[in-house]
Amino acid sequence: MGGSRPQLLAVLNVSPQSLPPTETSSRRCDSIRFLQRITLSISSSKLYADLTGPLEQVSKYPMITCCRNVRDLGRGFRLSQQLWSLVLSDFRASFEMIRLRCLRSVDIRPSHSVSRVSRQSSVRYVATSSNEALTSLSLSQAKEWLSQGKTTSEELVNASLSRCEQNEGLNAFITIRQREELLNEARASDKKRREGSSIGALEGIPLSIKDNFCVKGVKTSCASRMLENYTPPYTSTVAERLSQSGAILLGKTNMDEFAMGSTSSTGAFGSVINPHTLNSQQRLSAGGSSGGSACAVATGMSFASIGSDTGGSIRQPAALCGVIGLKPSYGLVSRFGMVAFGSSLDCPGLFTRTVEDTAQVLQVISGHDARDANTTTRQVPNYMEKMRGEGLKGLTIGIPTEYNVKELNNEIRDLWMKGASDLQRAGANVVEISLPNTMHALPSYYVIAPAEAFSNLARYDGLRFGSQSKGSSTEELYSNTRSESFNSEVQRRILLGGFVLSRKSVDSYYLKAQRVRRLVRDDFHDAFSSGVDVILTPTTPTPALPLDNFSSPVEMYVNDVMTIPASLAGLPAISLPVGRSGDGLPLGLQLIGSRLSEDKLFEDPKIVIKVRMFKIVNHPTGPLQGSLRRRQVRKDDPRLLVQRAKGIARQRCKPRTFDRERTQSHVGVYWRIYIANAVASSYSGARSKSKSFLEE
Repeated sequence: MGGSRPQLLAVLNVSPQSLPPTETSSRRCDSIRFLQRITLSISSSKLYADLTGPLEQVSKYPMITCCRNVRDLGRGFRLSQQLWSLVLSDFRASFEMIRLRCLRSVDIRPSHSVSRVSRQSSVRYVATSSNEALTSLSLSQAKEWLSQGKTTSEELVNASLSRCEQNEGLNAFITIRQREELLNEARASDKKRREGSSIGALEGIPLSIKDNFCVKGVKTSCASRMLENYTPPYTSTVAERLSQSGAILLGKTNMDEFAMGSTSSTGAFGSVINPHTLNSQQRLSAGGSSGGSACAVATGMSFASIGSDTGGSIRQPAALCGVIGLKPSYGLVSRFGMVAFGSSLDCPGLFTRTVEDTAQVLQVISGHDARDANTTTRQVPNYMEKMRGEGLKGLTIGIPTEYNVKELNNEIRDLWMKGASDLQRAGANVVEISLPNTMHALPSYYVIAPAEAFSNLARYDGLRFGSQSKGSSTEELYSNTRSESFNSEVQRRILLGGFVLSRKSVDSYYLKAQRVRRLVRDDFHDAFSSGVDVILTPTTPTPALPLDNFSSPVEMYVNDVMTIPASLAGLPAISLPVGRSGDGLPLGLQLIGSRLSEDKLFEDPKIVIKVRMFKIVNHPTGPLQGSLRRRQVRKDDPRLLVQRAKGIARQRCKPRTFDRERTQSHVGVYWRIYIANAVASSYSGARSKSKSFLEE
């Protein structure tokens, strides 16, 4: 594209007459060569710009380096102050003309700026944005920049809020705090740094938190119409410890209603869209139930985010969105102030972009809490020191054969096997292990979790907690309130929980599920007692799927099949993004450790091959149906729910010939029939006539 001068100028919308007439011929030649390099970069994939000083110092040292790759750094053209101002203004005019959504303004920064490419039509325009540079940092890098004075907390907050506005269509947030309130906190943090006062471990870092954690004065809805207008009078322990460390909480992220779901699409305020969605016609699931938190970290809206994990609600969306997700050991992080779903399974956790960031945030939120009797009294180790290990020599990695099922995506299986081989070459001892009761984990979870949800959600009756509907009697008020304010998935699990806890079913279902849970826990205990340090498995059986692929609840439950065993056993597990599918979607692997062994997961930040730090995703779409602004609430007729459940049961319970090899898989058909019959029986109130998987 190195054509004549008018052609070169036309590409950037610069008229030949606009060049300064006072420029010498050599200067004008330099300017033409400069524009020619810019034009060439339009057809290339990258353009890096490095200034030797701020814009106001250009007159003293007017050098700009433009190159097509990093190796070309150093080649540049000296431009006068006048010509530099012209080029900069022409850039601004060009970008405004093509309406780049990702950049509110074009701001050429010093050498630490980050360049990005935005595609509009067939031409690639390149720019450097201060907001883009800041939100591309990891949490650790942002802390370093703050300590070195390269940026301020106020700039970080502004950058995060700009990303939230830019990616509003992904529907990652339910509530974002007032801008002025956030900026006041950021300015106070900057003032503490300037004055040399004592600062916290996360001082001035913008974070987000899932909408099932209470924060005093901030609405906490659990993505439900039942708590749409609830403002808690107290703050959860996790949010309190983050605030004490100096972190700035931007707002509350979107989720499945009451954390019940695996797609972040069952909430009352619309679905969370996976930022890696390939086209607007087929929106991908961000995973759930903490999909909003994963999306916020993947798109740079916040440097870390707090979520909750009951059966995989952190690890699964982390794998689908290409970020790191940690579920700590049960009892390591306090549940006080977190709205309960399954009390024996719920576990606060976090999303970050690097292992180092995960260790820093976990250090802040973990530890004993007198308000939660389940928290451990053991002293929390220094996780950052544990990361300074000298490699994988002597580490034993277990590969459970039960996770290698036919339903596992081939690309994920290949990545899993490659990860094991890479670990072995790095000095780790890789061994095959057996967890024989893994196949029973999924059905037992979907008995225990609904049973606990049935108990925990009994308080939302319109009188004690939650919204209230009209009714001529107390019974009618209860019925109307819960039917109108709970969505279909929450109602399904409440009814299923009531059924398995009924006098006629508690022995056949609930008690047997608890026995299976003990067997699953014993399997892990035996594996770790045999010398295994950590267990390596896939996080999800498939990459992110379209939201409209989940036609029945049972199909949604399959997504948690790899994560539920660790949740039942109360073990720490971390999902790490380590590759991409053929379509470019993130793929993750999961590390499971023994109880309270998070330090082993942090011994080396490269404990799993090469942990990929995916680039910040910039989603090009505008506001979508059901976004934060619209707040559309799903309304389902309970009678339709009964018919739907019966239809599912009839479809799943038709007589069929069972393949013995297939039944060895924990995602086979037995547990599908078991769950479908249990759902149908809970709706009809009749005893299930099918033979359950657990009874066999």
